[in-house]
Amino acid sequence: TLTVSCVGLTQTNTLTSGTGLVIIGAGAGVITLTQSNDFRGPVRLTNTGAFNIAVIDSNTLQLDTVSMSGGSAGQLSITSTGAITQNGATTITTGTGIVTINAGAGAITLTNSNDFNGAVSLTNTGANNVQITDTTGLTLGTLSVASGNLTVISTGALNLGSGSVGGNLSATSNGYAISQTGGLT
Repeated sequence: TLTVSCVGLTQTNTLTSGTGLVIIGAGAGVITLTQSNDFRGPVRLTNTGAFNIAVIDSNTLQLDTVSMSGGSAGQLSITSTGAITQNGATTITTGTGIVTINAGAGAITLTNSNDFNGAVSLTNTGANNVQITDTTGLTLGTLSVASGNLTVISTGALNLGSGSVGGNLSATSNGYAISQTGGLT
């Protein structure tokens, strides 16, 4: 296990972790890990206030708990060149800022009891599926799902955003309204 506890965290060189849990707690500060990192174990990210979290992984990325202040405007940006998944029953709670998830040619599987409070943009370039679940309402931003299927589940109003989905789109809002802000192709 690698544990970092501080007020704000940035980097100047790449980081390669072991296969254990990586715990990063930045208090009332940013988390900016945007070099070509290689997190080989699950990554837990926490901060408070209107501070952004940005993480890049040069391979697959397994997220542990991601906890941001739900009522604050912090943005979340997660980028990898492989699949982005969740560790066990962990959850993601974001600020109200934009959420950007880009898995390169990999799948995106974020199907636990998550609470995305900002518009979520989803991107992948491969023939892999994208799945996202939110325990409340969910607003999608720009979608760019190359040729995989997109499965979206919310328990509240669901806005499908705009963009392109190369495969099938499955949208479930559990009895709430489903809308979109722009064209979907």
